[in-house]
Amino acid sequence: STSPPPSGKRSDKRRFPCHFEGCTFVSARAYNLRTHEQTHYPNQARVFRCDQCSKAFSRRHDLARHKSSLHQGERQYECSHCNKSFSRNDALQRHL
Repeated sequence: STSPPPSGKRSDKRRFPCHFEGCTFVSARAYNLRTHEQTHYPNQARVFRCDQCSKAFSRRHDLARHKSSLHQGERQYECSHCNKSFSRNDALQRHL
């Protein structure tokens, strides 16, 4: 690989603000914003429940991601600089 090793500093200064009126939440990561925004919908049905830890999700995709990363131990994303592996691509990107 010809890319330089990670510097340990995030050069990506994007900010993701919550757009709900009166909310001042801001995140550096889009995923954290999406997770936060769910707090504005407390009555949203979380019908997809993990059969191993009972955590519930409103979307099937989120349940599948939860199970593969936490319970199945799949680590398919590997850093080309240090060979550390991650269960999710966003975790690898944060590492870089």
